[in-house]
Amino acid sequence: MRYAIVSDIHANFQAWNAVLIDIRSQNIDRILCLGDVIGYGPNPAETLRSVHANIHDFVLGNHDAAFCGKIDSEHFNANARLLLDWTRKRLNRQAVNFFSNLPLSLTGPGFRCTHGSFDDPARFDYVIEPADALACWQSVPEQLLFCGHTHVPCIFVVGDSGTAHRLAPQDFVLEPGKRFLVNCGSVGQSRDNDTRASYLVYDDARQSIIWRRIPFDLDAFKSALDDAGLSKSAARFLAQDPRRGRQPLRAMLGFNPPETAGNAVRDTLTVRDIQTWKHRAVAWRKRCAMLGGLTLAGILGTVSLYWQYGNPAQTLQGPPLIAVDAHPANDVINLIPPLQTVAGNAIPPGWHCRLGNRLRQSVNMTADTDGALVLRLQSETDRVPIVLSAAPVQVSAGERMQLRAMIRKTDDFAGSIAVVMGLEKDADHDYEIVPRLRVQEPTLRRSDGWFEAMRTFEIPAGGKRLYYRIDGAFHGSVEIKDLQLLRR
Repeated sequence: MRYAIVSDIHANFQAWNAVLIDIRSQNIDRILCLGDVIGYGPNPAETLRSVHANIHDFVLGNHDAAFCGKIDSEHFNANARLLLDWTRKRLNRQAVNFFSNLPLSLTGPGFRCTHGSFDDPARFDYVIEPADALACWQSVPEQLLFCGHTHVPCIFVVGDSGTAHRLAPQDFVLEPGKRFLVNCGSVGQSRDNDTRASYLVYDDARQSIIWRRIPFDLDAFKSALDDAGLSKSAARFLAQDPRRGRQPLRAMLGFNPPETAGNAVRDTLTVRDIQTWKHRAVAWRKRCAMLGGLTLAGILGTVSLYWQYGNPAQTLQGPPLIAVDAHPANDVINLIPPLQTVAGNAIPPGWHCRLGNRLRQSVNMTADTDGALVLRLQSETDRVPIVLSAAPVQVSAGERMQLRAMIRKTDDFAGSIAVVMGLEKDADHDYEIVPRLRVQEPTLRRSDGWFEAMRTFEIPAGGKRLYYRIDGAFHGSVEIKDLQLLRR
């Protein structure tokens, strides 16, 4: 799942539109807003309509809370109170009801979100120093925390030493044994000397954070402030406009055209007939044709190399799954094909493996010390995934299923790998594919360095086919055995 995490839009419709366009180009599955949709900015109604239509989940911000009467306005400075009163006159009762029902925090798989500090979200305290982040980590169990409120994007991290550090915004991957608190910055009211809107993308499959800084139309925003009759103090970040202090174009030009013909350029041919150059053009066209032929040959050669090396993805597929007799419904049976060797093919029957880069990734079958068959995945790049998929399994709504797999990583492993269950729903339930119905990483420690991934779940309404796969983006090697999907 890829999440876009935004915060502190503050009724800046121009900034939000620019961010929304960028989000739609990032293959995002879900948009989360960490509060303060309104306040300061000149377009509260337009902004609220758009975020309500496009954002999937919200938390309550302090400006939102003051607007709907859940916190006293006396906690705000005089300018912020004035702008809140102005905003109340431009939004209706539906807006009050919307903000009144927002939660103080959101939880997702391995992460938690709130507007300000996590130790008491209702107080909307700021997370500014590493000590503030430590108090947050002591209050909630998740490894990854997201907040906004300060309008300054940054990262706090703590490891085994227990000493928290603050880092500048940078793309990174979550590391085992460390906890992170990430402030995604502000869409509409930046305070880090950068006028661009700030938000981030969290990919829970790759465990990666990617920062986005998006420019927007500052002049249109200034015009909206003027039209609304709001002071420029409602947007102090405009003082960081990179165009401020630059001279007009005419003032920068270093030449003053002569005012009279007598001072114009002298002793120069006024015009030349291009027909006098016709014979040279013929020769030039011949040379161009020859050069074009050589260029085309080069392009064809480059395309050939590109298809061979620039698109190195490859799918390896084992022999078709051989049908077996049906078992009684009350038996506990493995519904996916067992691992077994096949002459001349590393992929067992009923499975196929997608290598994102066949030049730097491979798959082969080995045997463990106890004689059990082991599938070994190797990768020299974590930029593209390896996906090991089983044949689909027919299921029915309400069935309880249990996924299991044993996975062992080598010492040089870096990245992520998990068992992923996808689901196909039938047409009677608005046919759809749920590609990540369940995701389970190997977290249960077993002997000899093996870790087990295990999870029990129920097929939801409309469930028709279940897809079992191992999905990893990593650098190093992984061994896999005892792959099971059991009907409980």
